[in-house]
Amino acid sequence: MAFIAYGQPVPGKSENIDFIATFGNESETQWGDDDFVQVFFFLVPKGYKKPIYLRVFDPNTGGQHDLLTDGAFNTKTEYLIFGGPGAFSDEGSRNHKATGNYRKGNLLI
Repeated sequence: MAFIAYGQPVPGKSENIDFIATFGNESETQWGDDDFVQVFFFLVPKGYKKPIYLRVFDPNTGGQHDLLTDGAFNTKTEYLIFGGPGAFSDEGSRNHKATGNYRKGNLLI
């Protein structure tokens, strides 16, 4: 059995931006981030047993690729990875606004 991985550049070329940005909760929403959360889904076949690596480009705040909107970097970054039942199937996790309980499934990291 062969496992084929597919990827999509994020953001896409048609979006005309260099990086996806998530702003701190004191930023103006006019920058396009209206809930200060990003949720990504990765589908892993049930029988896949090899290691999976997720890498975050520029994970800190205040770095070379971070956008400064109000003169100071005054925010924190949190990364959580959930898996198992409910991580994708729960309606709250698929809502385009992070208003529901999007922290579903098992906390893996």
